[in-house]
Amino acid sequence: MANGDIITRDGHGKWLRFRNPVSVHTAMETCEVASVLEAVDVAVSKGIPVAGFIAYEAASGLDAALETHAPDRYPLVWFGEYSAPDVLDALPPPRQPALDLSWSPSTSDSEYAEALGRIKRYMLAGDTYQVNFTIRLHAHAVDDAYSLFCRGQAYQLSENAAYVDLGETAICSVSPELFFELDGDLIRARPMKGTAPRGGSAEEDDRLAEALHASPKDRAENVMIVDMIRNDIGRVAEPGSVRVSRMYD
Repeated sequence: MANGDIITRDGHGKWLRFRNPVSVHTAMETCEVASVLEAVDVAVSKGIPVAGFIAYEAASGLDAALETHAPDRYPLVWFGEYSAPDVLDALPPPRQPALDLSWSPSTSDSEYAEALGRIKRYMLAGDTYQVNFTIRLHAHAVDDAYSLFCRGQAYQLSENAAYVDLGETAICSVSPELFFELDGDLIRARPMKGTAPRGGSAEEDDRLAEALHASPKDRAENVMIVDMIRNDIGRVAEPGSVRVSRMYD
């Protein structure tokens, strides 16, 4: 893989490989986010194939009320303009097998416990009803990030997987969640909440899936995330046009 290469799914079981961008749109500061995205929109309107990403930390560049942590050294927005992508039936094989990595958390046990205690106090006080508490994991350098992506996709079989190679930085995403999809004037989202382990057999898988589907806690979380996404889409959609077609799916 080379700097600027992107591989992603096309939504129909195929892989799209974008190579050698002819032009790049990048925002490193929040004040650049809106103008860079406008330039990307112009390219798309001209029928130019465009691929890239928007970091979570770009949020305040679109709405000052959305506060984030300080961005890392990777771009807030990165999109390349490409010639037509290659359409592939399968992922190109990596040059070497992925290494076994030894991961360490960014948070100590005491810091982790203190944070959870603080979240519980917020909930008991009625200041919040849900908090997504996440931490980072670190591992020593990966010789080939693409091999790590291929290993993750082999386990996950994600329909929304994507690999972005920026040279010193790579994004390996095998999330099964469809964040959002824009098709003409239709926005579609498939938010996910609730997880269950895999079973040792198909029958056990079925039992675990049914237990997840019936879990009051997981159903409540699903309602909350669907409500949040519905409200978010409602900010940019025609009034009254947002519909939830299926729940707990």
